[in-house]
Amino acid sequence: MPNTDLANEALAQELSERWVKQLTDKDWKKRLYLINDLYEYMRDTIPDFDVFCDVFPNTIARILYKLGPSEITCAEQAHIFANPRHREQAGTWFRQQRPESLE
Repeated sequence: MPNTDLANEALAQELSERWVKQLTDKDWKKRLYLINDLYEYMRDTIPDFDVFCDVFPNTIARILYKLGPSEITCAEQAHIFANPRHREQAGTWFRQQRPESLE
């Protein structure tokens, strides 16, 4: 693994440890709001878009792992799980919530 990949992994680990503390005791609506703040923070502090595209989803995946397994129960949670590493689970939830008028 190149040094850049190791640095990105280390950054994702550091950010996930810092931000999971703010998310642990929150409901999914508040978590989504805070993750939007994390997104803005990372866009402002990681000038290289390719690095951001590597680190952000990795950070979210690590946060979700630290929060523990959870069945998706609301739209806000599904939006968080729609991160590339969790799209399948989020897609399943969205399909289950499809209004009858669309079936």
